Order: sequence, then structure tokens, then C-alpha cells
Amino acid sequence: MEDIVLINITGPDRPGLNACFAGILARYNVRVLDIGQSVIHEHISLGILAAIPCKKDFSAVFKDMLFEGYQLGLKVDIRPVVPDSYENGSMPRARSAGSSLYWGRPSVPVRSRPYHRSALNRD
Repeated sequence: MEDIVLINITGPDRPGLNACFAGILARYNVRVLDIGQSVIHEHISLGILAAIPCKKDFSAVFKDMLFEGYQLGLKVDIRPVVPDSYENGSMPRARSAGSSLYWGRPSVPVRSRPYHRSALNRD
């Protein structure tokens, strides 16, 4: 049986962060189901949806992820995901609306202002 968790890592970006946390997950044979990141003004927001193979490893993975985050000055948040919500496809998915990207099931479509052609023609 696997435990599905959502891992959110935020803080100052630096080279090697993905490899560092992926290495911890690999050490425990954690299966990465989905991953996404955004970096804005040298601040990273990294999300990893992962399946941890057995309950006894959960605390060790949690401890190692938190410790590594602490050493790097990052906030690490790990939350369990209800298996039914993932297996039934009711987890929020990325959706595109024009040139904007948003998560979940919006009630009103979000559209960004289109670029004017003159802004794109830079000779």
C-alpha cells in the first residue's frame, strides 16, 4: 500500500534544489506522480505529488525532507492526499486559459490581456 502526499517546497532558489530533494525521494523508492515548479524573482515554489511505498518510511522521508529544507533555508510542507481523490481524477489539474495558467476548477474563466503586436516585434 502506498501513501500519497503533496510536498510543497518554497524559498530562495539556487542550483541543484530539484536534484537534492529528488535524491531524498529516490533513497526511499518514492514514486513521483507529478511535479511542477515556478521561480519568480529568485524565489522557488516546487510541488511534488508522490507515492510513498509503505507507512513505516513516511516518517523517515518527512524527517529528511524537513531537515534538508531547514539547512537550505526553505519551507517544506508535506500533506497527505486522500487516495480516492487522486485515483478518481478529482485532483486539481493545470488548465490553460489564454496565456494564463491556473489550478483547479474555476467558476469563471480567467483570461490575460493579449499582447499588442507592436510589443512582440522587437527588431
